[in-house]
Amino acid sequence: MKEVFHIQNIKRDTKTFEHRTPHTYSNLLKELDVEDYDLVLQVVTERDKKRHVNESPYFVFKAKMLNQKVPTQKVLIETIRKDDASIMNIIALNIYSKLGGTAWTIEKDEKDKTEIIIGISSTVDFKKRRIIGFANVIDYRGCYLTGDCTQLSDFEDYQTNLEAHLISTISEVIKDKNIQEGGVLRLIFHLTKEAGKKNELKAIENTLGYFHKYQIQFGIFHLSYGHNYRVFKNKGEYDVDRGTYIQLSNKLALLHLGKPSKTPILIRMDKRSTYRDIYAASKQVLFFAHLSHRSFRPSSRPVTISYPAQMAKLVSELKEVSDWDKDMLNRLKGILWFI
Repeated sequence: MKEVFHIQNIKRDTKTFEHRTPHTYSNLLKELDVEDYDLVLQVVTERDKKRHVNESPYFVFKAKMLNQKVPTQKVLIETIRKDDASIMNIIALNIYSKLGGTAWTIEKDEKDKTEIIIGISSTVDFKKRRIIGFANVIDYRGCYLTGDCTQLSDFEDYQTNLEAHLISTISEVIKDKNIQEGGVLRLIFHLTKEAGKKNELKAIENTLGYFHKYQIQFGIFHLSYGHNYRVFKNKGEYDVDRGTYIQLSNKLALLHLGKPSKTPILIRMDKRSTYRDIYAASKQVLFFAHLSHRSFRPSSRPVTISYPAQMAKLVSELKEVSDWDKDMLNRLKGILWFI
């Protein structure tokens, strides 16, 4: 933390627990007062990591700490004993992000446009249920920063929850930026599925009606690896350059994120979008694939679709922990507690 992020004033304490049963571990945690701490580092073993959610010291610990509005960082004792500087730097990056630090920003081209990028992704939890997460990556002062990522929905309430999320997000941006009636906003959606009439489009339609006094553009982009397109360079003799862009039509483009895969992201613009610059949207996808708070290396997926899936999966697992207050997550905005 001192060498990489220049945080010099670090205070730390150590507490040791003997994990007998989930019940005794939970009782011990009740005695742990972390109100004056910014983050708790939990050291567990590889064996602990493999326990079921209800018996896992990781999940019990994380749930109890989040109830006190304190993010946590798990570290395996086996990892610490390796004493690998590169691994320690990644752990430091995770901690810095969870403390509310902004490790990366992305400069935007149109600094005069108020733009909200909303990622929607789904995942399967340990009970084989499909759940959906929403994440915002909001534009502030000309830079992209990762914002609120605390929304979770099942398919039955998806449209209603998405609509409520959009209205809440836009209202907050209008207030923070003091946007007057008649002002222009742009919504960009990154989806891992095609937009449907009864869900995404209905939620957007209702949201636009709610903010009818403002000029709101929207662009819906479906990002997928599930297709048959492949990209090769010199008959496959060379790796394809990261950022290689191939536009197939005015609504369809390929974006390659470099080795080792030969499969690019297929970016499909929904025909009902009112914002239609697929090149600019694809460039955003590339930028967001560099914006990872989990590693110093560029990712193969933009955070707009990877973060909602990570968050949704973790929330579904934490819900299995008794006495966990999931509403507490709404008080952790701006902190990447789920990475």
